[in-house]
Amino acid sequence: MDEQPCFLFPQQDILDFLKANLDMNSLTLQELKNPTPVVVQNVYVRILTEVGFDTAAMLMPSMELQNSLDHFDIVKEMIPTLSLQAGCSYLVTKLVGDTTFGIMDLLRPTAKRTQRFVSILQNFWLFCNQRVAETDAVQASVVDLVNEKARLEDDIENFKAEINRCKCKAVEDKRSEERRVGKECR
Repeated sequence: MDEQPCFLFPQQDILDFLKANLDMNSLTLQELKNPTPVVVQNVYVRILTEVGFDTAAMLMPSMELQNSLDHFDIVKEMIPTLSLQAGCSYLVTKLVGDTTFGIMDLLRPTAKRTQRFVSILQNFWLFCNQRVAETDAVQASVVDLVNEKARLEDDIENFKAEINRCKCKAVEDKRSEERRVGKECR
């Protein structure tokens, strides 16, 4: 097993993080030291939800998937777990290049591997949280630019309308002048 080096948060720090940031107040240090599938899956669902994964869609198979499987009833109980494993594996692979997160990390978790993977996800969450102010500033700037563009487009439309009005008035004035000159020449 090719393990990538990573910073491991102590289990107490992980527990404090989960309680403070993911509303997992009932979680205990003992549960992290002896993780059960239910606890570990709940932790991963909370983390994935927090970083933007649509866990509701992940945990509830789509009708398209249900209709595409010949014997959906046989596999329906495993689909949420497999989807959760796919989401965790995808994120861990993208973050640190570690491709070792597997279904057994959800079904038969060990304290060390759980600590390792939760540390990776916790570190990513903390990094993202540090960037929130920066992201908000960029988003506000984009909104301002979009509003300015809309205002400028409105100004352009108003100028076009004013130009057309002036052209029409010029044509009417010219016709009026031609008629007046024509009447004077008679």
